[in-house]
Amino acid sequence: YTIYLKDRIKKGRKPKTIWADSKYDASSHGTILLKEMFGGQKLFSYPKSIYTIIDILKITTNFQSNDLILDFFAGSGTTGQAVMELNSEDGGKRKFILCTNNENNIAEEKCYPRLVNVIKKNPANLKYFKTDFVPKNKVSDDTRMELVKKSTEMICVKEGTFQEVFSSDKY
Repeated sequence: YTIYLKDRIKKGRKPKTIWADSKYDASSHGTILLKEMFGGQKLFSYPKSIYTIIDILKITTNFQSNDLILDFFAGSGTTGQAVMELNSEDGGKRKFILCTNNENNIAEEKCYPRLVNVIKKNPANLKYFKTDFVPKNKVSDDTRMELVKKSTEMICVKEGTFQEVFSSDKY
C-alpha cells in the first residue's frame, strides 16, 4: 500500500515553501563561514546562510538595474556580503543599506569588519554612518539643522547624487 498526503490550501492560508538544499544550512554556510573569515573566532550566534540571501536576491532583484536592498536588522552583515558577491558574479549594480541598533557593538565589531573583509576579494565601496536617537521633546531648530547636516550624505548615497571626482581600475 502507498499512502499519499494531499495538503489542500485552505482559504486565506498561503502555501508553505521549504528550501531544503544543504547550501541553506546556517551552520555550514553561516557560522562556519564567519569563523573561517575571522580566524576561528565566533562572531555571531546564528548568521544566515550566505546562499539563502543570494538566492533571495536572485529572485527579487535584477542585475541590470540599480536595485537598493535595505536590511533593517543587519546582524553580522550577511545581506551586504550577499549583495557584493552576487554583483561580482553577474556584473550587477545592486546597492545595500544595512541598519542595526548596534546592540553589543554588532555594527562596529562584527558587521563592518565582515564587509571590509569581503571587499578584499570583491572590490566595492563602503560607507559607515553612525546615527543616534534624538527624543522628540528635545528637538530645537539647532538640533534640526544638525540632523540635516548629518543625514545629507546618507540621503545622497540613497539617491545616487554624488559626483564622481576620481576613478581608478585599481579599486
